[in-house]
Amino acid sequence: AWAAGVETVARLHSARGAHADAVALLEGLVARDPLREGAHRALMAAYAALGEPSRALAHFEALAQRLEREVGARPARETRALAAELREAAMRQTGEMPAVRRR
Repeated sequence: AWAAGVETVARLHSARGAHADAVALLEGLVARDPLREGAHRALMAAYAALGEPSRALAHFEALAQRLEREVGARPARETRALAAELREAAMRQTGEMPAVRRR
């Protein structure tokens, strides 16, 4: 229940544009509950909203590695879709395709 509450408050922060506050909450949440994929997605979105799509993609890659190593799974479809959107945003921002692991 605690984790769901933190995730909800973080999403409310993001909804009102307080993305840095959301990041602070979500970083703490994923440190405490590293397999809570919805929180990772929210954190990736908050990084992107702060203008840091490359940071969000790096976070995705770390999540993908952890999921594969710890539970033998890949990120959920929603998480992979968000990563694809972030790759496109990073490419528009920099003019270069960011390095990604192909799965």
